[in-house]
Amino acid sequence: DRGLRRLAVTFLDGAALDHPPTVPPDATLAAARTLMDGRGRALVVDAAGHAHGYLERADVADDVADGPATSRMRPLPALVPVHATLADALATLLRHDAPWVAVVDGDRYVGVLTPDGLHAASRRSS
Repeated sequence: DRGLRRLAVTFLDGAALDHPPTVPPDATLAAARTLMDGRGRALVVDAAGHAHGYLERADVADDVADGPATSRMRPLPALVPVHATLADALATLLRHDAPWVAVVDGDRYVGVLTPDGLHAASRRSS
C-alpha cells in the first residue's frame, strides 16, 4: 500500500511534535501543578535537556501532599529518535501501547509525538 510505504520514507518533523510543559527534577509538586496550568501532563526534564519521566494531572492534584516532582514521576513510555521515520514512530507507539512517546535528539528531549501528530505529519507528506 502506497500510504504505508510513504511512512517508511517520511521522517519526523518538528511540526508533528507536541510540547507539553516541562518541570525540573527539583521542582515541587505545587510548582509542577502551576506550570502544568490544566494541561494533561508535564515532562520532568533537567537543565541538560534529559527527560527523566513525566507527571499526569492526577499526580499533582490539589489533594496530593507536596514534595519533589520526582516523588510522583512516572517512567517515560518510550523514546523515539528525532530522525526516525513515521513508520518507526508508529511502530514504537503500537509496540508500547502508548498514547504518546518522547522524542529525543541523542539524549536531549525535543518534544512528544502523539497519534494525532503522527497523522498530521503523514498528511503533510502526501
